[in-house]
This record gives sequence, C-alpha cells and structure tokens, in this order.
Amino acid sequence: MNHDIPKIAAAMRDSHMASEWVALVRDVLDHDALRAFYRYSIVSYSDIYLRRLFLKQPGLLERLDLQDWIMVVRDVVSQPSQFQYVISFFYKFVGVDLLATIERLDPPFAVEHRAVFQFTRGLESLFGVSKYDLRELANNDLHVGSFAGFQQLLVAEGAVACVPGSIAFGGLVDY
Repeated sequence: MNHDIPKIAAAMRDSHMASEWVALVRDVLDHDALRAFYRYSIVSYSDIYLRRLFLKQPGLLERLDLQDWIMVVRDVVSQPSQFQYVISFFYKFVGVDLLATIERLDPPFAVEHRAVFQFTRGLESLFGVSKYDLRELANNDLHVGSFAGFQQLLVAEGAVACVPGSIAFGGLVDY
C-alpha cells in the first residue's frame, strides 16, 4: 500500500496528534510504512516533537522490532542531532544502548561511523535523566520503567540493555 508519509507525518504534527491521525498511523500504516513514518519524522522534525511523539504514543514504538530501529538509526546517522536524540531516548527511557547494540550487531557500520559514535557517547547529558524528562514522563502518565516490556522484547532480539535513567552516567542531571 502506498502512503503519503510526509503528508501523514505533517498532519500528525500539526494536529498535535489528534486521535484520527493517531488511529491512521496505528491502524492503517503497515510495518514498512510505519518505519518510513518514523524515519521521516526523525529527520524532518525537532527533538521536542519527537519526544512528544515517542512519549504520547509508546505503543507505536513497540510495533517496530530491533532490526527496524537499527535501520532507522542507520538512516539518520548523517543528521547528528536527530541521531543523538534517538540514541538518547532509547538509552534514557527504553533502557537499550543502541550504540553498543549496533557496534555488536553491525560492526562495519559502527566502524564506518566511528567518529559520530564516539562523539555521541561523549555527550553525557544525552544519557542522564533530567527533572524535565521526569516531568514529561509524568505528564504522559509514564515513569522511568514504563518501557520495561519493550526493553525486554528488544533485548530478546539482541539489544544491549542498560539501566533506564542512566545511573551509569550519573543518574538525575540538571540542565
């Protein structure tokens, strides 16, 4: 089925995720179209919108498996801030270290993009949960452990688990 992903993504954004657009994305987009929707949204919109999209519709995230998310990350690596946002979100909220996962499952890609991976890993603020993050979770009736089921699914597929909230990087941060 051919979908106009840019039009759907723009309508979802402009409607502030009105229920009819959420239903379209949830019920009408097939697996490949949903991956294309996320890829398009990630490269086209700000991290503020992405946070809203990811937190308001966590069930949509879970429709994609680990290989899908790796494909999305591979597609956005050329846009460092958007790449870093996805890496950060999965680390902080889902409890999956996508950098380590890709390094393990796709070493040639990780080597090819070593500089981006090293730079991203060096940005400790990406991995710590802020008071703002906690407030955003609460505003969406979520908490740091809300994605534990999704984390388990991804780990079963080969993802590298980490502690949501990034205790390894210092836990709660102020920024």
